[in-house]
Amino acid sequence: MKIKRALISVSDKSGLEKLVKVLNEYGVEIISTGNTARMIKNAGYEVKTVFDYTGSAEILGGRVKTLHPKIFGGILATGSENDKVDMLKSDIMPIDMVIVNLYPFEKMCQSDDEKLAIENIDIGGVSLLRAAAKNYERIAVVNSPNQYNDLIAELRKNNGKISTAVRKSLAVDAFAVTAFYDSAILNWFNREKQFPEKRLLRIEKINDLRYGENPHQMACFYKDADFVGPGLSDLEILGGKQLSYNNVAEIDTLWQMVSDHGNENFCVILKHANPCGAAIGCSMTDAYEKALSTDPVSAFGGLVGFNKTIDSTLASELIKRFYEVVAAPDISENALKLLKTKKNLRIVRFPEMLKITENYNFKRVRGGFLVSDFDQSDDRFDSFKVVTKIKPAELLKKDIAFSWRMVKYVKSNAIVYVKDQTLIGVGAGQVSRIDSVKIAAMKAEQSGFDLRGAVMASDGFFPFPDSVEVAADYGISAIVTPGGSIRDQLVVDKADALGIPMIFTGIRHFRH
Repeated sequence: MKIKRALISVSDKSGLEKLVKVLNEYGVEIISTGNTARMIKNAGYEVKTVFDYTGSAEILGGRVKTLHPKIFGGILATGSENDKVDMLKSDIMPIDMVIVNLYPFEKMCQSDDEKLAIENIDIGGVSLLRAAAKNYERIAVVNSPNQYNDLIAELRKNNGKISTAVRKSLAVDAFAVTAFYDSAILNWFNREKQFPEKRLLRIEKINDLRYGENPHQMACFYKDADFVGPGLSDLEILGGKQLSYNNVAEIDTLWQMVSDHGNENFCVILKHANPCGAAIGCSMTDAYEKALSTDPVSAFGGLVGFNKTIDSTLASELIKRFYEVVAAPDISENALKLLKTKKNLRIVRFPEMLKITENYNFKRVRGGFLVSDFDQSDDRFDSFKVVTKIKPAELLKKDIAFSWRMVKYVKSNAIVYVKDQTLIGVGAGQVSRIDSVKIAAMKAEQSGFDLRGAVMASDGFFPFPDSVEVAADYGISAIVTPGGSIRDQLVVDKADALGIPMIFTGIRHFRH
């Protein structure tokens, strides 16, 4: 299909002059609106304004420019005999190409100025794109300056014509743009509703992944277009293999965990999305060595994260072992050189420490989504409640708070033991809580830790006092738990009887 007449109305005018030059070379008549027409005329090209063509001026301060039968008739006409008769009666000329991009609503709605956001809701532009996309068998629709180079190449290749396959591809892009645009508007209007009746997920593909959770599964990574702030699509990959599906999922947990620890020197080692080592140290290298001591066997092939810069001293220790991923907010030049000696090691730089700014967490289930807000809570000791008559020693308060931050990230049923702000035992994913109590103790003992004087944290309440009795046998010095069981008093009384302080957080941290 040869392009004879084009309608151009763009908010973003970058690259337009180059495209107009090519259209002019092929003798394409150009119809355009206000500022776009002035730019084309100033560039030295002939242009007919919408007013010249329709006889109707822009009204309402520019809110109505192109909403006219001579414009939309020229776009929606199919070329049938009946359409030709109607067009002749109304003096409508066929339009073969529509070049439109939309008001920058998504940018403007970030402002607190609601009037500014509303004025940037494009009406005519969306209508033009949809009309042209619907009629792709006769019309080429262009929605972004990013398409201009390919469009020019197509015109030159086919002597001013656009193939059906390209027109259809452009139509798909146009419908995607208008759908995304309308979704942004709906979500903006719903921004103050916790759970609106309708919410549209706006996600855009970033890249393919090597495979899914398992090698026989295909996968890719999509970015949430409504996410405000740094996200996983902003990670810098400084070396190593392409990130896998599991890498991305676990880096998300890694990033959350290191972000929980402010200015402390913190290191965490993850394996299958569970921490198998974590510690606060007097330096980053000290934190790493303490975290590794938690479970050096399970650390093999894990992911290691830090909340501060990796220097060359730390890097020289990291390269002694096999890890899938090493991640930190910064990595010194010499450290990066050392880490890159491990060819397949994925080296990741976080853009900054993570702050949860999203309102929703989505989980896919068959035929739907589960939607909740994020598990965020105050993890300071002062926000907890000591429920036993016996009180914890002052020195234990840091371990109590640290244990609560750790158990939040362990799969339920979860038990952790902490000593000197070091994770020393993890019991994860058991269907019986007391089994997690025993497994965490077994792991601690395998790594050579003495549980006497340690703090035990549980992600859920204790339904029976049996876990407290086992903890007493291990010499545990304090127990942290949400509380909330109908047998809470029985459990608290047992802790008092055994001389173990019990702390209720009032918040459960189930993780599935």
